[in-house]
Amino acid sequence: MAGLGDTKCIWVGAIAALPLLLLNFVDQNVTTLLTHHPDHKLKKGGAFHYNLMVLGVMTAVLPLFGCPVVVGALPHSPQFAGALAQTEIVRENGLQTKRIIKVFENRVSPLIVGAFIVASLAIVSSMSVLPYCVICDALFLFMGVTGLPGNQLFERLKLAITEPALYPPLPFAKGEVPLLQMHLFTALQFSAAAVLFIVENSAIALGFPIFLILMIPLRASISTITCGIISQKTVDILDHKDEASLQQEDDEQLGKARWNISQSTMSSFASSKHAETLLEEGNTTMPLP
Repeated sequence: MAGLGDTKCIWVGAIAALPLLLLNFVDQNVTTLLTHHPDHKLKKGGAFHYNLMVLGVMTAVLPLFGCPVVVGALPHSPQFAGALAQTEIVRENGLQTKRIIKVFENRVSPLIVGAFIVASLAIVSSMSVLPYCVICDALFLFMGVTGLPGNQLFERLKLAITEPALYPPLPFAKGEVPLLQMHLFTALQFSAAAVLFIVENSAIALGFPIFLILMIPLRASISTITCGIISQKTVDILDHKDEASLQQEDDEQLGKARWNISQSTMSSFASSKHAETLLEEGNTTMPLP
């Protein structure tokens, strides 16, 4: 068997690790985005970047000693933030929703969770008597089902079979996102998720990270693929683009419109002043515009 001294072995291992690298990169970033969603009202602590640096060093060093890679886990992380949240019930337009007031951020809770995980290693051998579907599939199924309420894709899928008059209050105005564009975007998003599910459960499952990365250019080209039927603004709103970026773009468009109006007004004013000057001088021949 070739060892690490074989150059070919090193290069083959590095190439084979690229899909895993992409998967860990996407998993970490998606977990961070979902956990730090504005609705959770989390605060950016003083050690935020320091923690990310420590996590990066551990991710690079631990695998060299056969230890697992430390990354954020879906859907555990957003659910953990929700478990530490103080919520209130909001009733609006006859509907009842739950809103987060604040999240009790601390380091004790993750430490206790980690301690329980370490303690469970003592009974791992005894868990072999339990069916695999119970300790694995059922667990992930439970976490997935409990995480569906509030998921934007799931909520928009329900709107496809709901009478428009019975739609709940949407986080965007109907003028900003027409219903046809919303349903078409939902169909494309669901189709992309279905493709990922099929790939993960097929013979090309090792290529799952590559298909996952391909979702990024797909998202950027939706407006082009649909020949403008789905506008880029609709994609940005439904795909949770940063509200500050959207506001900045709106401000820039408003600024351009005001500039054009100002230029038109100045041109009209200059033309009228020129005409008045000609009339005062007794020149009755008006130049053609």
